[in-house]
Amino acid sequence: MKKQLNLPESFADLGIEGAFLQALSKVGFEKPSDIQRAMIPEALKGRDILGQAKTGTGKTAAFLLPILHRLMGAPRRTTRARRLPSLLDAVATPHSTSPAKSATTALGNSTS
Repeated sequence: MKKQLNLPESFADLGIEGAFLQALSKVGFEKPSDIQRAMIPEALKGRDILGQAKTGTGKTAAFLLPILHRLMGAPRRTTRARRLPSLLDAVATPHSTSPAKSATTALGNSTS
């Protein structure tokens, strides 16, 4: 039997705040995907995360939102010593680079 996780249902429930919620709405994100629901809270705590999901499930946003959140000075959800966030977004093909770049640009532009 598969264990049922109790994951947040909205971006606000994930810990995303203020301008980021408005930016998500502006770029068309309504509800977090499964990978976003699992990864964003852990990343906001300052933990290292690793995720894998199918194309089009919102992986880039799952990694990018916590980084932008921290870089833009939103409150941190950790007691760890402050360290700069970093991201390695591995894309399987040159074709899959374009959507990742588009998502990054849209979210970055919408939060500035």
